Amino acid sequence: MKKKLFTAVLAFSAAALIGISLPLGITGRGWSPTCAFAATKKSGKKPKPGKKDSVKIDQLNWSVSEGVVDGVEMMTFEYDNKSSFDIAQFTIQFEPKGELTDEQKLLFTDVFDEEEAAHDYSTLIMTADSQRIVEKRKSVDSVPCIIHGDYVANAQQNQYDLMEPSVATIAYLGGDGKIYLEYYSFKSKTYTTSSKGGVKAYDWPTKALAKSLPKPDCPIVYTSLDEKDCLSFVAFGIDHDGYDKYIKACKKKGYKDIEYSYDSSFCAKDKKGRELMIGYSDRDQRMGVSVSVD
Repeated sequence: MKKKLFTAVLAFSAAALIGISLPLGITGRGWSPTCAFAATKKSGKKPKPGKKDSVKIDQLNWSVSEGVVDGVEMMTFEYDNKSSFDIAQFTIQFEPKGELTDEQKLLFTDVFDEEEAAHDYSTLIMTADSQRIVEKRKSVDSVPCIIHGDYVANAQQNQYDLMEPSVATIAYLGGDGKIYLEYYSFKSKTYTTSSKGGVKAYDWPTKALAKSLPKPDCPIVYTSLDEKDCLSFVAFGIDHDGYDKYIKACKKKGYKDIEYSYDSSFCAKDKKGRELMIGYSDRDQRMGVSVSVD
């Protein structure tokens, strides 16, 4: 139960935060500084959040190129946020440009079950997914690109060359305490939104168990479980110093019986037998927290 709970905390995406499933497939084009500047200058006002194109795809100057992450060569994703909003998550999903030849299919054997006689290549996609909060006029880089089939693997150049973007998913902070979600189709060049009214960005659990924890100092908290005997949430926008400070605050709350304490994970109990587990992603500046009662 505890392992499943903790895994669920760390396997969070902004789509879950909005309460919407991400579509399969994404595409994109580069940012045009002339176009973006002209749009800002013409209106003279910050666009309102919740519109289907409050953040335009050409305001997110994205690219995919070969890179190295944790000593491993792979395709990496980066983008500059030239929009008027802080971006909570930016995901691009890619699909094959057309039907793959038998020779091209051999490039994807690392993501399909070798024991299967036939593979369903229609499920083949590549994702570039940044879950790090990127403030306006800021950027992020070295985000791993992942190939998905029966399994997942780091994307390589010869695989990426066969892909094209299909759909972009953009979650952003509206500046009103809410998060908004929009999609962009590269094929039809159209926008849609699934969260016109937005959802609360800082969703702190309300049950009694939450009182045993300090509130993290960050712009986004998503609570996935809030019960009498267990809770879990994910906090976004926390740097490593913030992670260290949060652990110290938890110790002051009574979580002093430490099972382990590392740079990216922490586990401890308090005198009432409540077990706290924390996992941290430095790349995404994301902290997953769970508490359970034996």
